[in-house]
Amino acid sequence: MNKQLFAFSINRALFELAFNLGNVFGTVFIYLLFDNSITAALGNLAVSNILYSLFISVFIKLFGKFGVRNSMITSILLFAISFAILSGANQSNRIVLFILWLITFSLARAFYNIPYHYFMNKFTEAKHRGEEMGKFHAITILFSMITPLLGGLVSNTWGLLGMAIVAAFAFVISIFPLIFLPNFKYAFTGYSLNLLKLKSTKRDIQLLVINDGQNKERFWNLYVFMALQGSFLSFGILLTVVNILSFAFSWIFGKFIDRWNRLKILKADGIITSLVWFSRLLINTPVAIAINNTINQLTTDSRNQVISVIDYDLINRTGQENMLEEKLFVRELTLNLISALIITVLVILAIFVGWPAVLIFSGLAALTTLFF
Repeated sequence: MNKQLFAFSINRALFELAFNLGNVFGTVFIYLLFDNSITAALGNLAVSNILYSLFISVFIKLFGKFGVRNSMITSILLFAISFAILSGANQSNRIVLFILWLITFSLARAFYNIPYHYFMNKFTEAKHRGEEMGKFHAITILFSMITPLLGGLVSNTWGLLGMAIVAAFAFVISIFPLIFLPNFKYAFTGYSLNLLKLKSTKRDIQLLVINDGQNKERFWNLYVFMALQGSFLSFGILLTVVNILSFAFSWIFGKFIDRWNRLKILKADGIITSLVWFSRLLINTPVAIAINNTINQLTTDSRNQVISVIDYDLINRTGQENMLEEKLFVRELTLNLISALIITVLVILAIFVGWPAVLIFSGLAALTTLFF
């Protein structure tokens, strides 16, 4: 692992520590804030994806002129502000602050995602990308493995305001490793959707959509929170145990991605992940949930590492290196609009059919990897 990728992994680890506090517990907070509303807690994800798509369309040229590193620093500060906004929400001001949070959060995502993928493409090498991604993910998990427990303790003691303060502190600290990274700049040539005709782009988007369809852990996390009868601490302890096991697996697994057939790993993972989702139809005890979550986290980590490697290989096809920014833009735009549609369907299923329909949908989505 080169020095730049290591510094970036430290940034990502601290960032995820902060982000996941809001990502997991923020969803639960919104659910409770709007009187146990699934639509508010999960439907906002679809709206955020649409806003995100709008923002990257408007600001993509600015990212290039402003610089990748500076854009990422801006995004981190925006994330901290968005969590602060949400932490101040109550019954009297919830609508206004919820909308303000959603806009700020979506804008922060826009300033973050393309620079993140830009850095990952620059700092990893095709020959060793599997091993590098394994170490990158392991370092990220190492730093953030206690996030759920920390979130549970802070939420139980000081509420969402205390959690927002902890998250803001972690966000600010995460900026420092970025100082050691170059501020790449680029000239975006245009919003050419002709890139969708490239085989590598089609393949990449297909891969990411398949992953998105089965990677709906926010739905499952909300369901688990409800099953644990609203205990922030129990919820946090459960997810922390899963993270500890996941760290060791990620570090070891990354070494084998470069040696094994990646598509075979992906297809095997699809079968296991589908069984994990289908088995969730039958479990409702803390022990069963813990075992299921552990298996799911391990398969998710292996899948994300493999997909990341394939993703960056497809983006960096020989002869297409000068299209990096354009390919990232088209990919992000297409993926997030499709993801918004998937989330909308899942929310409708959860409300009008029930949670089992969501679990079945995700299980079937996992099986689509067999056709990739």
